[in-house]
Amino acid sequence: MLAYHVYHTTWPGLEHLHAPPLVRFALADAGVLAVDVFFVLSGYLVLGPLLAAAAGLRRRPSTARYVATRALRILPAWWVCLGVVLVVSNRALLARPGDLALLATLQHTFAQHLLRDVIAPAWTLHIEVWLYALGPLVAAGAASAAAGLAPASRRRVGMVLLVVLAAAAASAALQAFWLDPVRRPSPDIRVATFTAPLWLDRFLLGGALALLVRVRPPRRPALVALLGLLAVPTALAFLRADDPVASRLVTTAGIAAVVAGAAAAPTGGLLAARPLVWFGTISYGAYLWHLPLLHGALRLGLVPRDDPAATPLAILGLLVASSALGWASYAVVEQPALRRVPALAAALAHVG
Repeated sequence: MLAYHVYHTTWPGLEHLHAPPLVRFALADAGVLAVDVFFVLSGYLVLGPLLAAAAGLRRRPSTARYVATRALRILPAWWVCLGVVLVVSNRALLARPGDLALLATLQHTFAQHLLRDVIAPAWTLHIEVWLYALGPLVAAGAASAAAGLAPASRRRVGMVLLVVLAAAAASAALQAFWLDPVRRPSPDIRVATFTAPLWLDRFLLGGALALLVRVRPPRRPALVALLGLLAVPTALAFLRADDPVASRLVTTAGIAAVVAGAAAAPTGGLLAARPLVWFGTISYGAYLWHLPLLHGALRLGLVPRDDPAATPLAILGLLVASSALGWASYAVVEQPALRRVPALAAALAHVG
C-alpha cells in the first residue's frame, strides 16, 4: 500500500504505461491487493474467534470486552494522527464541528467531500469499524442457523462455515457487479464503493478460514499458500477484462489461501515469524502516518513529483520513517490505551 501511494506521486500513470509487468504488479496491483489482504486478515483474527464460539468450539467472548478492545485498538491512535494532521495542514476543518464529528468517529466516508481529505487511506478504517460491528451479528446468525445441532458435532461446524461462505460469495459477486462499468447502475459509485457491504466477503472469508484451520488444518500449508499466490496473478491477468465477477472471486479465494497457508503450519506458520510479528505490531501506526509523511516530504521537496527514478528511494525512505512513527505510536499511544481494556469493558458491562 505504501508503494502504491508513492508511485502515484513519483510515477503517475504507471498502470497505463508499458512498464515491465513485474514492476506494475509490485507497485500498482499489489497496492490494491494489500487492502484485500488487510480485510482477510481482519476476518481471520477478529471474526474467527466469534465463529468458533458460534460453532461450539470455544466459550463465547464477552461483548463488552470485544467492544472495548476494538475501540481502544483503533480510536486513540487515529485521534492523535488526525489531530496532528488537522493542526498542520487542515485547520479550516477545525471550525466545522459536523465534519470533525464524522472524522472522529470514522464515519467521514459518507461525506464525499471528506472521502479523500485529511488522511485518505482511512476509508479502510471506516469499513473496518463497520465490519467489527457486523462481526457479532454474523456469528449470531451462523449460530442460529446451526441451532439444535450438538455443539461438538461436525455438522454444526459445517453449517456455520456454509452460512458464512455463502454470504462471502454473495458479497464478492455484488462488489464485482457494482464495480463493472457496464453493469453498474450509476457512474458515480464512490460512496457505495467505500462502504462495508462491498468488502464484507474478505472479512467473512477470513473468519471462515480461521474456523476451518482450527478444525482441520491443511496437511501441506506451504502448498496451499503457493496455489493461492498463483491464483491471484492468474485472475488479474486472464479474468479481469472478460469476467470481473470471476476475477473477484478467484482473487479473493487466492488471497484467503495465502493467509490460510501462512497461518496453518504447526509452529504458528509464517505469521508467527518474529519480523512479521514485530511489523504487525507497529503496522497500524505506520499505516496511519505514511501518507501524511509523504505529503510532508513533498512540501519540503524531499520527494520529487513525476520522477520515476526516485521511486525506489522514496519507497525505502518512507518505509523507514513510517515504521519509526508506527513504533512510537504503539509505544506511546496504542499500548497504554490497550491496558485500559479491562476498565472500559467493566464500565460497558455495568452500563449494559
